Amino acid sequence: MIAGKLGSVLEVNSQPKGVGVKEVGSDGTTATAGLLLGDVLTSINGQSLESLDDVARVLKSCQPGDWLKFEFTRDAQSHHGSARLQHDPGERFERTEFLNGRSGMISERRNGFVDTLQHDIPLFPNECGGPICDSSGNVVGITIARRARESSLAIPIERLLKIK
Repeated sequence: MIAGKLGSVLEVNSQPKGVGVKEVGSDGTTATAGLLLGDVLTSINGQSLESLDDVARVLKSCQPGDWLKFEFTRDAQSHHGSARLQHDPGERFERTEFLNGRSGMISERRNGFVDTLQHDIPLFPNECGGPICDSSGNVVGITIARRARESSLAIPIERLLKIK
């Protein structure tokens, strides 16, 4: 799973609820969501924050490209903002990351899925959601993401049938 970055420095807040915003990067996720130096971040995606461990717990289940909803206070007033979680700017991408896009768009969320199968049908991200069939015409899965220029991901039909 690829980790994302908020693009800010957080600190334990002296108030009972929330995490203080100590620094905000100009192009980071929190800046895009409207947070400023001195704000107190109280929740991400509806999950209350009281410590830096809470922030880590919430972000552990998120990947770059996921939308985050922030609740924060500024001057004793509540505010809301949202932004997509960004990649760590210091992270070095795999060679395939640089090659992707040369033969079509890829999905923003394209990894971290559990129990998927990979196929080589070159779909655009907006074409995902349709069935993939075997040579007999039996549906074997539903495409959920264009992973790279040479692969797409699908949820196996057996897994979909178990969802209640």
